[in-house]
Formats: sequence, C-alpha cells, structure tokens
Amino acid sequence: MIRNNPITCARCYDHKTSCFYTLFNKYPSIFGQVYDLFCVTKFQNHGNEHDHGLLWIENAPIYGSNTNEKMENFVDKYISCDVSLLPITVQNAQKHQHIRACKKKNHVVYRFHYPLPLMN
Repeated sequence: MIRNNPITCARCYDHKTSCFYTLFNKYPSIFGQVYDLFCVTKFQNHGNEHDHGLLWIENAPIYGSNTNEKMENFVDKYISCDVSLLPITVQNAQKHQHIRACKKKNHVVYRFHYPLPLMN
C-alpha cells in the first residue's frame, strides 16, 4: 500500500503528528504544560517518516542554574528504564527478535549493530 500510495501515507502521517502536537500545546501533557515545541520530520532509507523533537516544559529545571539533584529528580519523574512497568503487550512488542534480515546476505556482522554474544 505504501509503495502504491506514498502521498496518502505522507498526508496521513502529517495529520496524525499535527493532532499529536496540538494535544501538547492545548492540554497539560504527561510531562506538564508544554509552552514550546520544535520537531523535524526525517525519512529513513526505505521511506518511513519519523520525527525528532524538543519540548520546552513549564517549571522544568534549567541546566546550569539548578542543582544536578533537582534535574535528576525531574528526569526520573518521567523517564524509566524499567521494562517491567510497561504492559505485557508493549513488552512483547519492544523485544528484538532475530529474523532473516538481521544478517543480510549471510554477513557475519549484525546489520543493526546489535551486540551479539561471543560464540566459542
């Protein structure tokens, strides 16, 4: 579908992201009140769109002005590396499963730079 209709897919993605950004601007998000937002849309080699962005959050600690402890507490409040906090369906979807494309054309080196254990 994407190859046959790239314009429709791009417009759909643009609509979804603009609605997402509108939610950030209108309502307090999970991060608090966002007062500015900057995003750049990029394309991968095979045409998939994805965004990179920055959020300016009200009452966030300022680098250089606030203590490291205050900044660490702010980050720890919203970001975690604990996978067990995610629903089981998300946990299963976020785990890498090796497929044929991982080592394309029988190369020894893993294509996505995923560290492989040493084999004896």
